[in-house]
Amino acid sequence: QLASRRERLIEERQALPAPDAGAAERLRREMQDLDAELGRQRESLAQMEQALPQREQELREKNDILDMATQKLAGLDARIHALQQIQDRLARGADMEDWLATRSLDHAPRLWQDMSIESGWDDALESVLRERLNGIALDSLGQSAEWLREPPPGKMTVFDAGGEQAPAGETVTGLEPLRRYVTCRNQRLEAVLADWLHDVFVVDTATEGLALRQQLPPGAWLVSREGHIFTRHSVSFHAPDSELHGVLSRQREIEQLQTAIVSEQGQLDELKRIVEEIERDIGQRKSGIAGLRQSIEETQKRHHALQIEALRLSEQAQRLTQRGEQIAAELEEIALQHDAESASRAAADANVS
Repeated sequence: QLASRRERLIEERQALPAPDAGAAERLRREMQDLDAELGRQRESLAQMEQALPQREQELREKNDILDMATQKLAGLDARIHALQQIQDRLARGADMEDWLATRSLDHAPRLWQDMSIESGWDDALESVLRERLNGIALDSLGQSAEWLREPPPGKMTVFDAGGEQAPAGETVTGLEPLRRYVTCRNQRLEAVLADWLHDVFVVDTATEGLALRQQLPPGAWLVSREGHIFTRHSVSFHAPDSELHGVLSRQREIEQLQTAIVSEQGQLDELKRIVEEIERDIGQRKSGIAGLRQSIEETQKRHHALQIEALRLSEQAQRLTQRGEQIAAELEEIALQHDAESASRAAADANVS
């Protein structure tokens, strides 16, 4: 019986699989690699999460600047619209709109729309030209003949845009012609402006005008920045007395505003581009953070699965070791019993002898 038992135990011991030390070592290295990978991923995630609020703050600041730029541009648009309405109303004429429309002149360009003057000399030019500033160019003054029978209901000037250039006026030492301060954007106006500003000179102050008037040739004028006009024998004090006052400065402001609007629109477009770029970057960063979090979660799952497998292998190895030890103990016990039985038989045999 002991022999059969011993034989069974030996067979069981031989059948016991050896613990897979190689698999356990591979699992240990894989877990170390995953630990290192998790560390890198978590460090990257912390950096990305730290940088995101800075980018979002930058976006808020850029949006604030964008809002201010948008408001500024809207203000410029509103200002230019208001000025343009005044100029358009002036061009149409408050009491002459129907008269002009009947003769297809309601949209005809006015003199002031095709010219400009250096800043500071607006009043001088307005004082000299007066209602002629709002004049309308005709291909031929013959067109106005029929209007003599039915004249316009208010002051109005028309002029021949194809007239010949007037001869150069006299020169006066130390005096500059007003014409030098005027710029024409339409060459057809050169002749009429040369005619209307013929022998008109400028002085900085009325005091100078009063002192220099005796140097003027007959028919010549001096005009000060304030618009006061001096001849050899007279002084005409200027005061704004018509809706035309300010038409040149308004037109100049409109042109300056148009330039400013182009500049502001360019800056606004650039700000919008920057905001869109930051928004895209924030979206990409958020996607990156979400993807990294998912990757960390998957890595953690793999690490957990390896831990479970390592635990299973450890428990299996422990059971195999324990069973091997139990078998060894039982085999030792059998050997002791066998020795004891052999000793007893030997003693019995000796007694029988």
